[in-house]
Amino acid sequence: MQLVPRKPVEIAPPRVGPLAKLPVFLDLAGKRVVVAGGSSAAAWKAELLAAAGARVEVYAETLEPDMASCIAGAGVDNLPGGKGWRAEVERFPERSRHLYVHEGHLVELTERDRRNLAPELAGMTFSGTAAQLRERAAGLAAQGVAEIVYWPLGGDVAGELERMRAAIA
Repeated sequence: MQLVPRKPVEIAPPRVGPLAKLPVFLDLAGKRVVVAGGSSAAAWKAELLAAAGARVEVYAETLEPDMASCIAGAGVDNLPGGKGWRAEVERFPERSRHLYVHEGHLVELTERDRRNLAPELAGMTFSGTAAQLRERAAGLAAQGVAEIVYWPLGGDVAGELERMRAAIA
């Protein structure tokens, strides 16, 4: 048996080339990180950043297949039960899939939702006293939530919206 020496570059994992600098370790959990470009190299970086807990935003004119795969379903996959939910939704024909995704939207949970969503997500409501609503809105904002969908059901829609705004402001 003959031993053949190898250089470290020859045994590096695929998609990782020689490094000019040693990687820096940053706490990216919950932080917004922007990736510019839709190449395979950018996809690898986006995956790495997401694995570190970053909220990754990708800006690109075109997406190579690796980046398209990286982006597809990434948001919902990070929710408890999200991968199972997405797998069920993807069984529907692509042309009409959006109809199934929005089935019961803002009104009720579908059986698909109940099967796949974690109980803490399925039970989310936004009701309570003004102080409780303010506290809940502040907690959601601290987690990065930028919108709350509120569906007024009474006859005074403008009044309901104004009262909700005043309660959580």
